Amino acid sequence: MHSGTHYSPITTERTDIGEGLTVSGRVLEAGSCRPLPHAKIAHWQASREGYYTDRLRAFLYSGADGEYRFDTEWPAAMVPHIHFIVSAPGHRTLTTQWVGSDPVEAITVNLALEPLTQGR
Repeated sequence: MHSGTHYSPITTERTDIGEGLTVSGRVLEAGSCRPLPHAKIAHWQASREGYYTDRLRAFLYSGADGEYRFDTEWPAAMVPHIHFIVSAPGHRTLTTQWVGSDPVEAITVNLALEPLTQGR
């Protein structure tokens, strides 16, 4: 069901998988921009050395206001990127990625999920 570069099942819940980069944002409902609390956010990336490793695979849940945050390290792939799979009850699962260029200390990644039924 899920796919993506170097995907494997993510079974560890953590918000601290490294240091040097803080990733934060909100999970919202597409269209209404209503915050989605308790959405599951799975993420994985390459290490500082450019290799995918299990220590950089984790998941967390958005808070009551849809916000989330985790600490990691800069993904040193040829093109720096972080993969995401986001799910919430009553919404389509989102598989996406953030793509960067030069190293920074913080990024904001807002994620929007489409409702399964329209007209709410």
